Amino acid sequence: MVKEHLVSHLRACLSQLKTSFEHCLGNADNYAKRNKSKEDCVSKLPDEMLSSIISFLTLTDAVRMSLVSKRWRHIYASMSSLNFDLYTMFSAPDDCNSQQHCSHFCLHYRNTFVQRVNQFLQLHSAPRIMSFRFSFCFVREFAGDVDRWISFAVRMGVEKLDLNFACRDSIIVGSMFSDNYNEMYNLSCQLLSEASKLNHLCLSSCTLQLEFGCFNNLISLDLNQVPLSCNELQMILSRCLKLEWLGVRRCPVPGKLCICGPSLKFLEVFCCAGLKEIELSAVNLTTFEFSEILETKFSFSNVPKLEQVFFRGYYYDAIDSIFSELTRDLPELKILSLSMFTLYVRYPKWPTSFSKVKQLELSINNDFEPDLLKITPILSACPLLQKFHIMMRSYTRRSEESTKEPPKCVHTQLKEVEFGGFSGTRNQIEFAIFLLKNAISLDKMIIDVHYKLYFGCGKWKNGCISTWTEDKRDEIHKQLQGRVISATAKVIIR
Repeated sequence: MVKEHLVSHLRACLSQLKTSFEHCLGNADNYAKRNKSKEDCVSKLPDEMLSSIISFLTLTDAVRMSLVSKRWRHIYASMSSLNFDLYTMFSAPDDCNSQQHCSHFCLHYRNTFVQRVNQFLQLHSAPRIMSFRFSFCFVREFAGDVDRWISFAVRMGVEKLDLNFACRDSIIVGSMFSDNYNEMYNLSCQLLSEASKLNHLCLSSCTLQLEFGCFNNLISLDLNQVPLSCNELQMILSRCLKLEWLGVRRCPVPGKLCICGPSLKFLEVFCCAGLKEIELSAVNLTTFEFSEILETKFSFSNVPKLEQVFFRGYYYDAIDSIFSELTRDLPELKILSLSMFTLYVRYPKWPTSFSKVKQLELSINNDFEPDLLKITPILSACPLLQKFHIMMRSYTRRSEESTKEPPKCVHTQLKEVEFGGFSGTRNQIEFAIFLLKNAISLDKMIIDVHYKLYFGCGKWKNGCISTWTEDKRDEIHKQLQGRVISATAKVIIR
């Protein structure tokens, strides 16, 4: 506890120092001239604290701060984590949050960005680099400079390398390069052949020139907007025998992806253009996250440890296909998350059972509120279900009558229900009552006007469509009162 308190106090002090330093940045030149013969108080701080202070500043500001303290020049030049992007190299305007303005800014400042990175690396004096990242809109015109940066990082024993050739993740390959991949930077993997310390590699908006002898020690690989030909991913995986984490996001791919790996534990495949089928064989895989606009065929040939699956679907039959086709291939599944982004969803009437699923998460993100009682067969398909979370973001409420209440279906294991995005419509009330009447071992039901939607890879979006008055809260409470069958259940309305 004492250690945690000291760390917290130190962070507060560093935050205050950061604020003070930022105020004096604009007057750094005058400060230096007035105090040439004086010893500044900053010089008395230990190197570790100065390094922590630098981590709060952009690289440009850190360079300017070297005029304030005699020891800053040494400290900022010995940083072991290097991050070059719009916000560390420039005072980027707020409108760079949009794709159009971000691309325009990068186009105008490319030469300046390259010049500043080159100057910084010439001054850098650390014995090694732990991480190297840049994020900027580059094309092949600057390939020579980028090659030198990568070679520098490799020589310095870099462990984490993040190369993003589009300044924002939201910029897709087609919009930036007009589907002409010849304009994109082409990474020759020969540059990484000597990267013996490299464990984590993230590539975005570039093409690959594969060579033998690279990627051997990778633990994580994140490919974002990287076009992949028929066998390229298989070639990469065949060399990454230690790979535990793999992300393939927005990558144009051939119709079929074959993914295998003896050490692979986490896999994400997100909206890859051209994808029609995935063949998956990974004996140690525990988590699989998948998002796609079009229907995709799955083949799970050897995934005995797969316990957690997240599906994000944009097509009508997504849930129906999951419960009719995947139950036999995923016998050990324990956590199933489904996120629907489509106007209408077909729910299975007689789904096959997921016999070991203990947690079911359902997110509904569309314009029209669905008939929630049609979901009940999905709950019945999970006989050992203990936690059920449903999140809704629907802007148009149902006006028609809901489905006739389904037959009683007792859930003996269900302990916890969380209902987010709850606005108190008749449809939602009827579904909540159904759960209260059939979950005989329920401990608590949480009803919340706020929603929390999962978008994959640890990313969440929180929001609230409507607000409640005290009268509305009391009305909901009255409609649910007396409907609880479990003697221990509590209904919590937030």
